Amino acid sequence: MFNFITDSAASGNSISMGISDILEGYAAERAKGNCPFCKKPVNKDGFDDEVSRREYEITGLCLACQKETF
Repeated sequence: MFNFITDSAASGNSISMGISDILEGYAAERAKGNCPFCKKPVNKDGFDDEVSRREYEITGLCLACQKETF
């Protein structure tokens, strides 16, 4: 299992570089219309209510990942 803090430091990478990579991947999935967590296409008409639609606008998470996370 990868330990982000110790393995990043041991390989000479800074933690901020790892976070940048994560955020770039997150943004790339959102730009493709995919959920950044599960990588599946998001059905923008499939949200239960206004709260879940607003959460999608903020995080890009599909309804299934929202329900798992929150």
